[in-house]
Amino acid sequence: TLDRSSAASDVYKRQDLKPFKTDVSAVVTEYLKSVNVSELTFSQLIDKYIIYSKSRLKDGQSVSTTLSMCQMIRKSFLGKLKISEINHDNIKSFIDNLKLSARTKWNYLLRIKAIINYGVKCDIVKSDPTKLINVKVPHKDPEIITSNQLKELIKQSPNNVVTSILLLKALGIRSNEILKTDFESSYNINEHTLVISKTVSKTATSRMIPLQMLKPVSYTHLRAHETRGN
Repeated sequence: TLDRSSAASDVYKRQDLKPFKTDVSAVVTEYLKSVNVSELTFSQLIDKYIIYSKSRLKDGQSVSTTLSMCQMIRKSFLGKLKISEINHDNIKSFIDNLKLSARTKWNYLLRIKAIINYGVKCDIVKSDPTKLINVKVPHKDPEIITSNQLKELIKQSPNNVVTSILLLKALGIRSNEILKTDFESSYNINEHTLVISKTVSKTATSRMIPLQMLKPVSYTHLRAHETRGN
């Protein structure tokens, strides 16, 4: 027999749910369907949503962003309200009073929408009150580095950084992927390919990048490092 309250508390603190992902998700969903909805608070729904989210993680994915957002929502006045009291006005008030960028406010709105939609799925929330709430996110064109700026950057950078800069520029690899990739095991010297593993990739999927597509100057620079055992 699984004590639902202690199980929820234990799972809420855990990052690794691989041994019992499906069981936890099913138990939490069934538990929500059996409770007295009129007494359920939004904070309690958030706790169950976190467990549900963790149970659906794919290998290599992280729940850290979801956790931090949910914790902030739980600690706000929204968390103290009963689910029946959650409406368009108090959600909009929460979003409007966040002292964060428009993009981050939009992400919080999406998180609240996901929590409520989970409640709808469990038949404890009647409808989504966020439908008419919108956050205007100003469009910002990406800043693209010019050839002269790239040359100056390479000129002022140490050799071990230049390789990373060339990979970023030529292949479109994310900076975080460069920092986390173990080149000793991911770089195939014979085939001249680089594997970005799913544990490193932002999309949690691995991909292989042929380095022959680099421009001659970049490729020559990489081969120079390769011959020096770097």
